[in-house]
Amino acid sequence: MTTDSLDRVLLLPELKLEKKFAMGKWGIGVVVSKTSSFEVCPKCGTKSSRVYDRRRIKVKDEPIRNKAVHLYIIKRRFYCKPCFKPFTEPVKGIGKYKRMSERFKRGVSWACEKFVNLKEVQKYYRCSAGTVYKTYYDNLELKRRKHTYPFPEKIGIDEHSIRKPKYADVEFATIIVDHNRHRVF
Repeated sequence: MTTDSLDRVLLLPELKLEKKFAMGKWGIGVVVSKTSSFEVCPKCGTKSSRVYDRRRIKVKDEPIRNKAVHLYIIKRRFYCKPCFKPFTEPVKGIGKYKRMSERFKRGVSWACEKFVNLKEVQKYYRCSAGTVYKTYYDNLELKRRKHTYPFPEKIGIDEHSIRKPKYADVEFATIIVDHNRHRVF
């Protein structure tokens, strides 16, 4: 496997490796930049290729072989002529004003479910207890929202006899169906 293909597997999409360096025994620093030639203004939707300036941000990413990974992303700021304002290019996998990648958050959530206790998660990911709790409970909230939905407008009710015991009453089961979403309620 070439280093180019290895970088595509390890890095977030659209990022190009500029430089790697060791951060002591515990971590790896990776300087990356985005490869696109233009960006679209988030306010007016105009395509812009005029670079205003550059910023360097530090983002925590998923650990590799028990070593912390810090991405130093060189973000470009583009100038939008119609808006007369600069804007920063977005990076897929990292939210606006966030200092952790989505991959890091998914890893922490997974570790919270698999590790013995949350202290071990803190040690492995080298982050605070607050980060572990916030990431885990945010992920739980997203899962909860996926499984709950408002009361349906159209429902179907059906009753079936499930058992007819000898010399006893017949047992019934009732099913309520949401006809709009085609789900059992």
